[in-house]
Amino acid sequence: MVNDSSELDYLFLSLLSANVVSYKPPLFPKKEGKTGGHAHRNLPEGSVEIEHGRKGFFGPVSHLYKTNHPTDWTRIEGPLRHHSFDFNKLKPTDQDDPDGMPTTVLYNHQIKISISRRSEECPYYFRNGDGDEVIFVHRGSGRFESDYGDMEFTTGDYIVIPRGTSYRLVPSTNDNFFLIIEATDSSFEIPDRGLLGPTAQFDTAMVETPKLTDNPIRPNEEWEIRVKKYEKITKVFYPFNPVQDTIGWHGTVTPWKISINDFQPIVSPSYHLPPSVHTTFVANGFVICSFVPRPLESPDVLRIPFFHSNIEYEEVLFYHDGDFISRDGIDVGNVTYHPPGIVHGPQKAAFENVQNNPEKTHTEEKAVMIDTRAPLFITDEAKACENPDYWRSWQVD
Repeated sequence: MVNDSSELDYLFLSLLSANVVSYKPPLFPKKEGKTGGHAHRNLPEGSVEIEHGRKGFFGPVSHLYKTNHPTDWTRIEGPLRHHSFDFNKLKPTDQDDPDGMPTTVLYNHQIKISISRRSEECPYYFRNGDGDEVIFVHRGSGRFESDYGDMEFTTGDYIVIPRGTSYRLVPSTNDNFFLIIEATDSSFEIPDRGLLGPTAQFDTAMVETPKLTDNPIRPNEEWEIRVKKYEKITKVFYPFNPVQDTIGWHGTVTPWKISINDFQPIVSPSYHLPPSVHTTFVANGFVICSFVPRPLESPDVLRIPFFHSNIEYEEVLFYHDGDFISRDGIDVGNVTYHPPGIVHGPQKAAFENVQNNPEKTHTEEKAVMIDTRAPLFITDEAKACENPDYWRSWQVD
C-alpha cells in the first residue's frame, strides 16, 4: 500500500527535488596535496577515493583521497540510512491468486516500482492509463499478449509497454518473479549514444515486437479489461476477447522487448566508467541501467565502484544474477536503496577481493539499477522485507 508518508511530506519533497541548483565551477580544476592525477587511477598509497560530483555522474566533479574508508562509521543518527530488501520474501496477491495484482515497494511522483510473482495465467487484461511500464523478467518464461499481438518472454527480458496498451502475462512456469517499473511522467526512451553510434550497448535490430495470431483465445467468452487511471481500477467486461480481435496495426506506438543478455557494456582498460554509462532506458526523473559481465580494468586502475554519495540522486539496485563485486551478503532478488547525501561504496572484503586480486579478470554480475531525481518512499510491504541492519554491513568492528 502506498501510505509511507503524508500528502504534505510527499508534495514538499517532490517540489524540493525539482529545484535543481545550478553550480558554476572554477574555469579550470584545482589541485592540492597528494593525488593520482587521473580520476580512479594510481591512487596515492594507502588512500581511498571519494567522488564528489554534481548532477549524478554528468556534472562538475572533484575527487578526494582519504586515509580511511568513508563508510567506516560507528553509528548513524538521523533519517539518512542505507536500505536493503529481500523481495524473495514478498508475496504479492498475484502469487497465489490469479485475480491478484503486483505489490508496489518504492515510489514517487515520477516512478513506481512493483514486484509481481504471478504463478498462473492472468484471467484479465490490464491497461495502465497512468504510466508506461518496463517489466523486467527476473525469473520465469511465458507469453505476453497485447492489442498488438503476442511475444514469448524469458528470464532476462525487458518488456517495454506504452501506456494505454491492453495486455496480460501468461506464464509457462510456476516460479516467476517480475520487476515492474512504471514511468508516470513520461515514456521510456533509448539514451542518445552520441559518438558511440546507434548500435552501441544493443543494436535496435535485436528489438522484438509482437506478432498477431490467427487463433484468438476463447473468442466467445466474457473477458475483463482492468483499467488503471488516477490510481483507481475500473473493470470493463466484453462478450468477446477485446485484445486478440486485432486484425492489423501500423504506427510507432507498440510494445517491444530486449534482453539484458543482449546488452553490450561500454568498457575502458584505463578508466573505471561511472554507472551512468550503462544506461539502458531514460524517462523523466529517472534512468534504468543494466550491469552485465565485463572485463575488469588494468591493475593500476580502481577496478571496483568508487565511493560516492549521489548527492542529488536516489540509487536503487536490483540484483538479478551472478557474483556481485561490490558487496557480500547480497543475493538474487535483493534490492539495495542508497539515499543521496550519505556516502556508499564497496565493502572492505569486496574491495580486497577485486582491487588486490590479479586473478580476478572479469565481473560476473547482472543487475538493474534505477537512479531517481526525486526522493523515493518505501511502502509498508517493502519494510516488512527489509534487513534493518544493512547499514551496519560497512561498520567498523
